[in-house]
Amino acid sequence: MALVKAQKPIRILSSIHIPDRVKKRFLSRRKKRLPKYEYPPLRWNTDQRRTMFLEIQSKLDSSIPVEKLIWNACEEYLLTIKMLESRGTADFYRYSKELYGYPGQQFVGGKVSIYDLAMHINDAFKGFTPPYDSEKDVPKLNALAARTLLSDELRELFPKRKIKVIISNRLTADAAAGADYIKLKKSATYTHRQIEQLVRHEGEVHIATTLNGALQPTLKFLSKGTPRTTIYQEGLAVFAEFMSQQIDPIRVKKLAYRTIAIKMCEDGADFIDLFNYYLKHNFLESDAFDAAARCIRGGLMQGGAPFTKDVSYLDGFVKIHHFVHVAMKKNRPELVRFLFAGKLTAESVPIIYDLSLNNLVREPKYLPDWVKDTRYLVTFFNFSAFMDLISLAEVEEHYEHLMN
Repeated sequence: MALVKAQKPIRILSSIHIPDRVKKRFLSRRKKRLPKYEYPPLRWNTDQRRTMFLEIQSKLDSSIPVEKLIWNACEEYLLTIKMLESRGTADFYRYSKELYGYPGQQFVGGKVSIYDLAMHINDAFKGFTPPYDSEKDVPKLNALAARTLLSDELRELFPKRKIKVIISNRLTADAAAGADYIKLKKSATYTHRQIEQLVRHEGEVHIATTLNGALQPTLKFLSKGTPRTTIYQEGLAVFAEFMSQQIDPIRVKKLAYRTIAIKMCEDGADFIDLFNYYLKHNFLESDAFDAAARCIRGGLMQGGAPFTKDVSYLDGFVKIHHFVHVAMKKNRPELVRFLFAGKLTAESVPIIYDLSLNNLVREPKYLPDWVKDTRYLVTFFNFSAFMDLISLAEVEEHYEHLMN
């Protein structure tokens, strides 16, 4: 398909990667000088790709829902090209906001923002100390040991597929997934719980939706994520961690820190400020550098222009939670299944589902257990819908004297 071909060389994260030598130089200079890095030229011709997307758009009828999806994807890629052309400038942040959102963006309902959720998590778990009361929570697995365990889990999930686990020294995160692989950070140490989180997050969502998209008979572009589908992909992946009971306060706090760091950078915090912020939250120096780099890559080291992708985790989680809530309340579990048909936004799921009724889209093959059997989802969210009618403030007042 033309869209798949046109987007093929565009790799956002590798285009804004800050190499390890920059970290070594920064740490060796006592963390007193801002890192300096000039992004190399892109390895593909931006004008050529821009022309390809515009040509695809010119042949589409945007009044037809599926063609509108393709048109929108082209529009996102055109904006992505502008963002990558502006690496190392304030414009990079402007385009990033358009594609991924920003901390102050409000959820549907207009009362609270992504940043409000991040601060709520930050305050709710302040002072939390990990129990380390079982082998599952002891960080003792190096990348090699983690690769062995993760490979075994992935073989069970995808028995007829060869999903590779690669150890890399080019990651700012502890892990990342591609079409048929998961990368682990060479310097990281993992717990058994983190391995389970990776299985749910990277395996059951990111790899599964890639494979399901690639299995589509005609809409092959569903295997390729655009920036706005990233919001729902990351949200769905975090939701999967919740549904498999693998999420924990440490993991949730890290997601909150990412949004808070982006807001700090928007407000003028530079790389050193972000680095020190993570040190204050007990990150090792190497990890603090990587966390700060996640926030500022592509933008400005002196602050004011972050890369806003990492608001996707909390923003996407709330969006997915709301979507599933309404789907269960309306007795539409099939729409939750079709979240896994490829890299989709929630808004595009009903369109894709309607196409499946005409055999133009296949049912997703790879699904987590909680989607295959939605009895828990139906029960939980219908109870939850009723609980929303009860005033939590009055409940807290009723029980407060017992808790004190």
